[in-house]
Formats: sequence, C-alpha cells, structure tokens
Amino acid sequence: MAGGADVVGQLGPLPIYVFGLTTAVGFAVGTAVTLLQAERFGLAPARLFQAAPLVMVAGVLGGRVLYVLLHWPQYARHPLAVFRLPEGGFTFYGALLAGAGVLALVARRDGFDVWRALDAAAPGLALGQAIGLVGAQLPGRPTGVPWAVWLGRDLVHPIPAYGIILCYWLFFAVSRLARCGPARGRVFLVYLFLHGLGWTLIHFWSAGPRFLGLSSG
Repeated sequence: MAGGADVVGQLGPLPIYVFGLTTAVGFAVGTAVTLLQAERFGLAPARLFQAAPLVMVAGVLGGRVLYVLLHWPQYARHPLAVFRLPEGGFTFYGALLAGAGVLALVARRDGFDVWRALDAAAPGLALGQAIGLVGAQLPGRPTGVPWAVWLGRDLVHPIPAYGIILCYWLFFAVSRLARCGPARGRVFLVYLFLHGLGWTLIHFWSAGPRFLGLSSG
C-alpha cells in the first residue's frame, strides 16, 4: 500500500508524514492487542514483547523491499527514493512475510510455538492495518457519495476506506474465533484466507479503467 506523503508536523528537523504516523500507531495498537491475546494461546506476553522490535524492523524492511521490487522502473530512475521510508510505499504481504519469518526464528530460538504466536497476532494484524490505512485514505477529498473521492483531478474509489472496513470486520471475526479454542494455526490461517479474499474482492469490484463512472486510482 502506497501511502500519502502529507506532512502533519515536525519532530525537530524531521518531518512527520501522515502515513508514517498512522502506521506507527497501528503497529503499537496491534502489538498491544497481540500481548493481550498471548495468554489465551498459552504464551508468555513478555516473550512476544521482546520479539516485537525485531518483527517491526523486519516488517518495515520486507514491506519496503517488495514495494520497491514491484515498482522498480520508478525507483530505477530515482534510486535514492528507496530510502524515503516516512513518505510511504509499502506492501502489506511483504511486511507480513518478513515479520512472520523473523517471528519463526525467534520462536525457534526461545522455544515457543510459532503457530500459537501467529494466532495471537492475527487480531492485532487486522486492527493495526485498519489504523494504518487511515493515512492512505486521508489524501482523498470527499464527494457527496461514500464510494468516491477526489484524488488530484481523478474521481476514484476510496480503496483504503474499503480496506479499513474489511480490516475492522476481520478484527472482530478472528477475535471471536480465538475465543473458541481453535486448533493451533487456525486463527492465523483463517485471517490470512479472509484477508486475501477480501482484498481480491475489493480490487475486483473497483478494477478496470472505469467502474460506476470512476477509475480505481
């Protein structure tokens, strides 16, 4: 998900970008939710808390690397733009793959069940992404209908807003599943399946050069 580069403030000499801010808040909230879920899955919250910084760094790097690879012609012309992380430009699945990989390594080192850790993380992933997507939605200017925003001179579907609705629904769905004592890995795999299906439907519904008179942006 590419984020908007709108500046919302300064931290000393450093600009604070809206997408970077909402992503950071989303990660913090998602981590807190994961720690609250940990005991339900037989995990020590302290162990997951210790792993959180490594998972965060891996997620940021993984999300950025995959985004750059998918948009390589753009970055080949401006290679230094690769390092402008606060401006946005990440892919969720790159972050998820890298973060889960690091979590698996930490779990093997520290002796806890990686599938249970991923189960505990699923509700936090959904809620954290919902919060992070707010920063991607803010650059759009509202219109008189909920299914369209102005982005520059284009009238487009508010894809991030659809994603926010999906992610909040996922949060409640997998949180409910987690309370049912499912088999190890089931909460995370259900989350992964529904997340992929939901985003596929969102992009299919708004795909093509025009749909309901709107471009997909």
